[in-house]
Amino acid sequence: NSGASGVLVEAPLTIGNISVPAIFGGILDDSPRFERAEVDGILGLAFKKLACSPGCVTPFFDTLVQHGKVEKDMFGICTAKNGGVLTLGRIDHSLYDGELTYVNMYRNDRGYYDIRVDDMYVLNPNSTIANIQGDDQLPKDAQPLHLPNFDKAIVDSGTTLLIVTRSTYDKLRSHFLSSYCHVPHLCSERS
Repeated sequence: NSGASGVLVEAPLTIGNISVPAIFGGILDDSPRFERAEVDGILGLAFKKLACSPGCVTPFFDTLVQHGKVEKDMFGICTAKNGGVLTLGRIDHSLYDGELTYVNMYRNDRGYYDIRVDDMYVLNPNSTIANIQGDDQLPKDAQPLHLPNFDKAIVDSGTTLLIVTRSTYDKLRSHFLSSYCHVPHLCSERS
């Protein structure tokens, strides 16, 4: 497991041209497996229900909405191999081609971004989004995995963990061991 602990800090927080008073976590101690680059704290985008440990605070994005600092109650995260983009309060159409697909959350009582999963596909290591042909949503060489008991997921940009049932893990492991042993450390004894 990975994790971090610290103190809550209240201070003006500015991202781009947006500034509001905010409460955020300042890291004082972290586990060896906590993936920490050049960061000093954690800025959560979770629902308020998850912002309680042990006391409850208003999440940064909720503060932006309450102060009218964003156009709409929405945000987007576009990740890339070397960085990414956080868009607050709107959709940045320059970050994608085609149409957006909205996915309903199936339950929100836990405070997570819960979604249903119909299928999981694994791309050929040489595939890129540029290989998508026509109206297809996946590259032609995408392989369906048909994972047992894998029908829901939590979308969480702030974790490095993948938690699945044992049967789903065995199927994923078997697929990766049979197809991707050329990837360094993937097929080592501890994988």
